Amino acid sequence: MASPGSTSRVTPSAMKSSAFWPRSCRSSRPLAKHPLTRRFQLLGELVRDLLAGRVLDQMNSRELYLPLRPMSKERPRSFRGQSRPYMSRTYKLWMKDAVSIMQEWWIGPPLEKTSYVWIEHHGAARGDLDNKDGSVFDALVKAGVIKDDNVNVVGKRGSGFVKTSTKQAHIIVRIDWE
Repeated sequence: MASPGSTSRVTPSAMKSSAFWPRSCRSSRPLAKHPLTRRFQLLGELVRDLLAGRVLDQMNSRELYLPLRPMSKERPRSFRGQSRPYMSRTYKLWMKDAVSIMQEWWIGPPLEKTSYVWIEHHGAARGDLDNKDGSVFDALVKAGVIKDDNVNVVGKRGSGFVKTSTKQAHIIVRIDWE
């Protein structure tokens, strides 16, 4: 991923090279599906950071690879006669998966203020980009990564979209803070 304002496109081969990931942040690689394997993978990244001399308190950015397809934020729905609105089953399952991955990835307290949040969606070209960002921000708040998604906490944000096949769909989230 180049700087958020640039228009250059990242190729899959560039993503695999170690020079692609910025040195200033702890970037996660594609995670395993099995929860125990995924936790050992994240623990390994933490140990590598500590051995490299990077202290977690001094790092001002983190990058997360979510192996989920981008999903648009849904509105609560209700039918006549229902007392409470509901969300669709697919959205609730997507949110549950996203929150569990983010909770394994983020080990600190919720961020009070971020300087920049960049979300890059890779998937099928359907839906509104703003709604896709909304679902990721909801997951960030539920997982305890950021305190809230209002303008007092998230001052600047950006997003991008790369059209890929459904099998290669994923989301990359980068958070910078002071």
